[in-house]
Amino acid sequence: MDKLSTTFAGLQLSSPIIVSSSGLTSKSHNLLRYEQAGAGALVLKSLFEEQIDSDIEHLYGGADSPEAMDYLMAYVRDNALENHLTLLREAKQVLSIPVIASINCFKKDSWISFAKEIEAAGADAIELNYMSIDTSFSSPYGAMETECIEMVDALCKQTKLPVIVKLPKYFSNIVRLVHDLKKVGAAGVVLFNRSYAMDIEVESMRVKSGNIFTRPEDIEDPLRYTALVHGAIPDMDVALSSGAHDTQGVLKGLLAGASAVQMCSSIYRDGEGLITHVLGELIRWMDRHKYYNIKEFMGHLSAKDDELSAMYLRTQFMKYYSNHKPN
Repeated sequence: MDKLSTTFAGLQLSSPIIVSSSGLTSKSHNLLRYEQAGAGALVLKSLFEEQIDSDIEHLYGGADSPEAMDYLMAYVRDNALENHLTLLREAKQVLSIPVIASINCFKKDSWISFAKEIEAAGADAIELNYMSIDTSFSSPYGAMETECIEMVDALCKQTKLPVIVKLPKYFSNIVRLVHDLKKVGAAGVVLFNRSYAMDIEVESMRVKSGNIFTRPEDIEDPLRYTALVHGAIPDMDVALSSGAHDTQGVLKGLLAGASAVQMCSSIYRDGEGLITHVLGELIRWMDRHKYYNIKEFMGHLSAKDDELSAMYLRTQFMKYYSNHKPN
């Protein structure tokens, strides 16, 4: 599989496909199937800080006892961490591909001290799954970016492992943010995190969850920003996430400048055999175009010059509508 090998965040991958953090990677007995199908790495299901805080609040029930609250916080967090560490140890026993631990954080004063224990348990890297939506009138512009950078800086000081940052797309300047994350030690970024999808049921007039799976057209924003980041910061590793459902999606990500592509929704739908199918088609595409390894075409269509950059920076529909004739 040398033809498909790549490097992401300092990790040597036998293929560019990474199985992303999800229910797919929550049970150790499932993980070997992804390696056998050809995955280059996988990200374990995240430790969710928000869920842990919710569990603590539910158990606490508003009782007026600081001692009880302290006990519950320690118990719930330690239990969640131990479950993650157990999954990590079991994964390392059966897999030869890199295993990436995942922490889902939304507060600056987070439990990044867990990084030492994750490192001791054998993780090959840590993915910081950063997700926050700020609606406070008192927050200054740029507060979320500052918080993210400070969190990554603190995490990098806690561990020698490569730190990968999975970002949401709710930032005003993704390229600048990635540049600053690299300065504080981030080894790679994943574009983009998928937030909890919301919908509204109009007849019952209630808020409900939306579609949990991505669609192929969701690749558009990750493609744009992968190309822009790779063009501006070519020595920063990027993994594309959200919308890569097939060989076309993987190829688009690689051509835009991604070193690897995270897949999830399509594996839920089609099973791990999809990974084998995509890699087989990827090899056939490379043979047709006479490429002997991924690095020969990776980033070929990134925003590396003015002409390509202009294409990715285009935000208006002028070209489309000027050529579109009404019926």
